[in-house]
Amino acid sequence: MPLTQHGLNEQGYPIWVRERFVPALYTVPEDWIAKVRSDFRNPSVQELIYNDRGGPLDGLIVVREVVRDGKPFVVLTNNATIQFGIEIERDAGNISDAEIRPLSPEEAWMLAREFDARQTPPIELMPEYIQIFYTDDKEKRVVIIRRDKDGSFGYEEQYFSVPDWERKIPNHPPDWKERYRVHWDRGWKLTDQKATNRFETAEQAVAAARANVPWLGSYIA
Repeated sequence: MPLTQHGLNEQGYPIWVRERFVPALYTVPEDWIAKVRSDFRNPSVQELIYNDRGGPLDGLIVVREVVRDGKPFVVLTNNATIQFGIEIERDAGNISDAEIRPLSPEEAWMLAREFDARQTPPIELMPEYIQIFYTDDKEKRVVIIRRDKDGSFGYEEQYFSVPDWERKIPNHPPDWKERYRVHWDRGWKLTDQKATNRFETAEQAVAAARANVPWLGSYIA
C-alpha cells in the first residue's frame, strides 16, 4: 500500500508516512467493476457489503453513506496496494444492476488522508524531496527534504536494498530502475533511522550533509 516506514521514533517504533500523491495508486483498475458485476451468484449489494466473505467486495471498507438523486449510495475504499474508492447503490437488488461510480484518484486520495488523520499518531505525508545526490554506483544517496508539518528542511542518507521487489521484475531488464519507478523509489531505506536534523533553508541542509556524509564530496552525480 502507499504507506511506507520512514525511520523510527524516539521509542524505537516505526514511523509510518504516506507516499506523496501518485494518481495510479488511487485509480480503480480498468476491469474491476466488470469483474464485480460478473459474480455468478448475483447477490444483493447489502449482502456483499455486510455478510459476504471472499466475494468481490471483500476487503473494502464502508467509509460513509451519501444520497444522490434520491438513491442511497455506500462509499467504499480499501487499504491494499491500490487504494481506490467507489460509490455503489446500496439498495440494488443484485450487483449486476447496481449503479457503481468509481471515485476519481483525487477523491480516493482525500479518503486516504481522512483515514490518516484518525490514526494515533496521525500519519503524515512523506517529506518532499528537494534535491538528491547519488553515489556513482547508485547504491547510496543523500536526499534534501522539506517537511510539510513545520516547513523545515533536512537531509537523509539512504541506501538501496530491494531484493524482494527486484525478483518480481519481469526478466530483470537492464533498465528496470527507470522502467519500474515504483519499485526503484520504494527500495530506499534510511541509513540513520532517526534522521531528525532540521534547518531553516535547503542550502543549510546541503551544507550540513556535505560536512557529515563522508562520500558526498567525492561521488556527487
